[in-house]
Amino acid sequence: MTQGGQFDPVVSQITGNHIAGIIDLQRRELENEDRQSERDFQASKEEGRIFAGLAVLGVVAVLGICALAAWQVPEYLPEIVTGSIGTAAGLIGGYGIGRSRSR
Repeated sequence: MTQGGQFDPVVSQITGNHIAGIIDLQRRELENEDRQSERDFQASKEEGRIFAGLAVLGVVAVLGICALAAWQVPEYLPEIVTGSIGTAAGLIGGYGIGRSRSR
């Protein structure tokens, strides 16, 4: 190879072993990236499960408070039922929309 009309002495010193070493290094780097991607994917699945568990816990707590309020003041029962149904429908619909967009 020439550089500005002059021969580059480094090019003459490169052997097949150097090239094979570079290719092997690149292969190992790609394998490391694949393993890191798999670890990241597993971590995101675990975070999703934790979030879903906390969401279920929150819904159970709200339903418990609503049941307690309905037991204490029975005339609030229709508002509590309609609000609970609307909230459940919104959560289910939002989950379905998010699930369909992620695919």
